[in-house]
Amino acid sequence: MRRVIVALFAVVVVARVADAQWFNYRDPRMPRDADGRPDLAAPVPRTADGRPDLSGRWRLVANKYNVNIMADMRPEDVPFQPWAAAVYEGRMAKDDPNTRCMPLGVPRYLNSMFKIAQTPDMIALLYEVHTLYRQIFTDGRPLPVNPNPSWLGYSIGRWEGDAFIVDSVGFNDKTWLDLYGHPHSEALHVVERFSRRDFGHLDVQVTVDDPVAYTRPWTVTYALRLAPDTEMLETICENDAQILPRLVGTDLAHPPTRRSIAIDPELLTRYAGTYELAPGRNVVVTAAGDRLMLSFPGSPDTLPMFAEAPDRFFVTVGDSVIDFQRDADGRITGLVNHSALPDQVAVRRTP
Repeated sequence: MRRVIVALFAVVVVARVADAQWFNYRDPRMPRDADGRPDLAAPVPRTADGRPDLSGRWRLVANKYNVNIMADMRPEDVPFQPWAAAVYEGRMAKDDPNTRCMPLGVPRYLNSMFKIAQTPDMIALLYEVHTLYRQIFTDGRPLPVNPNPSWLGYSIGRWEGDAFIVDSVGFNDKTWLDLYGHPHSEALHVVERFSRRDFGHLDVQVTVDDPVAYTRPWTVTYALRLAPDTEMLETICENDAQILPRLVGTDLAHPPTRRSIAIDPELLTRYAGTYELAPGRNVVVTAAGDRLMLSFPGSPDTLPMFAEAPDRFFVTVGDSVIDFQRDADGRITGLVNHSALPDQVAVRRTP
């Protein structure tokens, strides 16, 4: 069901994009290489006062935090307060407020295409999804005291060197932090640190501080890429409210909480290697300290793998369980990926 939904969504988007105005507009201000292609590695543009200019249309590089904002954590390490853990366990993706046309909230809107418009006294974030906007004031005003809870909160910003720091409070508790349904309360305080690495790449480090829902603050970093020579589309959620609940089945619910075990880092290196699903389609497993990392062909995501048992690992995105296979001498010869789709078998090609 998951792949069917994604494919259907892609067809709808392509059909809309084909007729979009200014979709292939060549931006005369874009730095380009000798072949006329956008030079995303060009230096950071700057405003008249020397600040980095964050303006542009930005989109997420990897999708894992949209699915599970805790993707880099072991499930047992998620710092839930007890009530928040119970709420999370009771949620299913088909109940996502987004399927009822509700706003995505902060920081979840980083997962959709958005435009930054920068002025001396305010930076505006214009979101393609739901055609909403967010104002970040840089005119020196303080955060409001006891504000009326809102979908996108109240935001002020300041510069620390070349980094733009955004403080946001005053949220309601009606949004989810991701598709899996990690909750938050009205005490949510989000701090975002925007750092433009070069012309085409923007990192946003997000710290979530919500003492009502979590026992400690925690941080994730979103990598964003400039979307050159194009424009955003008006996206009004209307029919989705009736269609999506029928399309999204319970197989998209977040997986049950799993417990991981520790494996000696030296032993983990024995699993690392390239595993061939089919000619030209490889699964790559790498050892990184006390965990393994997994990448599937054609995906920009590199996912942490958690040991559930010797030779069995799981990832917290995509509901996948990986079983490593051994020969009679104990050498690892391949792996099997168990997911909502039919099992995929990959043969080990390089150690």
